[in-house]
Amino acid sequence: MRKTWDIYGQKVTVELKKGPLQDHTGRQLAGYFDQLHNKIVIDSTMPKDHITKTLYHELGHALKSRLGIFQTSLSEDLHELIVEGYANFIYENFNPKK
Repeated sequence: MRKTWDIYGQKVTVELKKGPLQDHTGRQLAGYFDQLHNKIVIDSTMPKDHITKTLYHELGHALKSRLGIFQTSLSEDLHELIVEGYANFIYENFNPKK
């Protein structure tokens, strides 16, 4: 897995970390994008295909951030729907079929 991604001229690093990962409310996460540090953190204890899907999802958040979409008045649910749609498209079209 690539450890660094270039998103419109900004480097985003990827870190695999032994989970479980949690947000500030204690909710368990598969991964997250840390916008302040341009870093994606993914739970390394998941199956490989879940790690790949989570990477694509978090790259969607990084892309959304770089484009400034996070500054819009879209609901958090809509942001997640957009990112998950992007992640599924990438996974379905750029991963070898089993």
